[in-house]
Amino acid sequence: MVIGIGISLDWMGMDMGKEKGGKMKEILMMVLADCPYCRQAEGMIKELQEENVQYGKLRIKRVDEEENPKLAETLDYYYVPSFFVDGKKLMEGVPTKEKVKAVLDAAME
Repeated sequence: MVIGIGISLDWMGMDMGKEKGGKMKEILMMVLADCPYCRQAEGMIKELQEENVQYGKLRIKRVDEEENPKLAETLDYYYVPSFFVDGKKLMEGVPTKEKVKAVLDAAME
């Protein structure tokens, strides 16, 4: 079976994003399509990934709350972007590079 590059196999129970012995966790990022702060956070993520290649290995699941309102209703947040790791909210609202880095670091633990 041939699998295309960039296809996630997480649905099969495989942790393809983890280094051998690693403990990387998925980041859930709640966003809105027209949110300027979400775009700022995306830029910060890209910048941090360029500074640290390990961040590029993290799986970030971006979910638009308008496209998935049932999931949004189950989470405790008010502002976007909101970041969750292991079901715990780590950041909400206006991003700073330091706050976004803290989220990425938490997912690396």
